[in-house]
Amino acid sequence: MRKKVLDVIRKGKKIETSHFIWYIGKSENLKIGFLLNRLCGNSVSRNRLKRFLRLLIRENFTTGDFVIKVKSECADLEKEEIKKEWNDFLRQIS
Repeated sequence: MRKKVLDVIRKGKKIETSHFIWYIGKSENLKIGFLLNRLCGNSVSRNRLKRFLRLLIRENFTTGDFVIKVKSECADLEKEEIKKEWNDFLRQIS
């Protein structure tokens, strides 16, 4: 698993927003990975963030490898802020 994540980071496309770094690779299946630490809040807030990001990705993509590195200053992000960054990410992809 670690090898696949590192391959996506090394070979994939990198897009940086204010709270996230998105790495995108090509794949026939949809795979999503996260890199975040305790500075992003407690386990409940980290899992809530991951669940919401997974939802956004699954609604918009059916294939691809995604690795999302969450920057440490994201502990108090609201859903509206995440959606704004998601829209910035989508604009940069297309």
